[in-house]
Amino acid sequence: MENKNYNTLCLIKKQNEQIKNLKKVILDLYSIIKIANEEDNLRLLNITYGVVTLLVKETLNLNY
Repeated sequence: MENKNYNTLCLIKKQNEQIKNLKKVILDLYSIIKIANEEDNLRLLNITYGVVTLLVKETLNLNY
């Protein structure tokens, strides 16, 4: 039982670290989108949208 609890704890720690990293990336991408929108830069908006799409797709396909 201790081993199961330890494995669960390790998994939770790993997921928390991944969530922190994901939040950072999302905030960075939001900043880029905000600047691109203010500058009316369609190319930068499209690139950022593509990155967000890939990021979400990769996140949803994570297997634990």
